[in-house]
Amino acid sequence: MAKSETEKYSTVVNKNTYYFVNNEFEDRYEGYITSIRDRLLILKNQIDQKGLRIEFIEDLLREDNGLICLLALTGFSNESFKRILTVIRVLTNDDLETNLYLSQWNSYEKLVYSLKLFKDLNIVKNFSSRLIEELKSIPIYQYFDINSLVARSNSIKKILRDSYRNILSYCKEKYVYKKRDLDAMSPDKFSDNIQEIHNYILSNIDLMIEEWTDEEIRLNLNINSYFVKAIARLFYNGSTITTLRQRLPLFEMKKLSIRKLNFSTDELLDSLVRYKEKGSNRKYFARNEHYL
Repeated sequence: MAKSETEKYSTVVNKNTYYFVNNEFEDRYEGYITSIRDRLLILKNQIDQKGLRIEFIEDLLREDNGLICLLALTGFSNESFKRILTVIRVLTNDDLETNLYLSQWNSYEKLVYSLKLFKDLNIVKNFSSRLIEELKSIPIYQYFDINSLVARSNSIKKILRDSYRNILSYCKEKYVYKKRDLDAMSPDKFSDNIQEIHNYILSNIDLMIEEWTDEEIRLNLNINSYFVKAIARLFYNGSTITTLRQRLPLFEMKKLSIRKLNFSTDELLDSLVRYKEKGSNRKYFARNEHYL
């Protein structure tokens, strides 16, 4: 017997997860939303009392949900922000270096892959302190908190690419890595050996720029003070950076302005509209790929 219209609607309501209510989850999620709102209120009070300072933005970014607060305030979706960050990492030039300290934090992948190799050679396990000191002496890593990165074993990527396996095999044949042999080395020989292994992987690994995950962005905010400064400056005056003006749509550039951080009613309304209408501009000729 065919179901009645009422029975069909009842099935949709009862079986569709959109209409499912989990009170415990809803309570936790409301607590999370409230914490974001309250942290923004604290920022607003700071700005009202002392004026807008970039240090307030940097302090916020060091907190667990600080970046989420800024995305909410400026009307950025998480995905849009990650793509802008990827564009910045790809377009390395003097303009971005000057404004966003690119060279001080854009070597994250090199550090991670190097640590992966040293981990698989058991050098991280057996000589952690000495290895960290050696890596700190390399200029491209000097602004990273390598101790924290080593302590977070899950942050060291588990890669299974053929190129990496070949590099690992070569290093085991070419370089000294076993504990007893490294123990017998003089400090200078130990240092030279570490440097040679490091240089070899960077010369032979295929370092593709991939979009960072939420966890990687959060990690970089924790382990590199210059990345914090760069993201703060991006929100503070990103709209004045020539490279970004040339590469990003005006729709996005409007969000990277100091005006967005002042909590003015006009800018808050602008952020609401931009967030709601994100993607709608494709229906207009200038942004519709069918007319390009």
